[in-house]
Amino acid sequence: MPNKLTLKVEQYGPVFSGSATFIVLCVFKDATLSHFVEHDLSIEALYSAVFDWASIQTGFLFGIFGFIASKGDGFIGEIRNSMPMKHFIKYTKWAIYIGFILTITSMPLIVLDKKAADIDDTWFYIIALWFSMFVWAFLAFARTAYIFGVLVAVEDRHRIKG
Repeated sequence: MPNKLTLKVEQYGPVFSGSATFIVLCVFKDATLSHFVEHDLSIEALYSAVFDWASIQTGFLFGIFGFIASKGDGFIGEIRNSMPMKHFIKYTKWAIYIGFILTITSMPLIVLDKKAADIDDTWFYIIALWFSMFVWAFLAFARTAYIFGVLVAVEDRHRIKG
């Protein structure tokens, strides 16, 4: 059984990491922007990459959720009403929500086509918030995928027919 600290890190790690990313980006705003401009990095490619990842991630999570929701027998059926499974379902739902929000918010960023050199303070904070959501979504996905891997690794009990 995990201790309370482990459970808190599991529960709040993704959103905390996303929040920390936002703070770090804001503190190093000038350095971040100048790095993009100096090295001619494509912020448009970042928008597209995050959009692609978020849309694939969200589809994968819908698949996990569908599998878990429809499985009523075996190991998953046995633990369906347990607290760890309730946490897993909650984690999966949140990962789907944040992935969907990230997918939707990425579309206007792709279309607006703002160059790194043209980003003012307001746009920087919007992009920093969006990228922080990506960190949150990525880690929420990783948490869900890891726990799903643990769940499906447990073999169902096979009964001898007689």
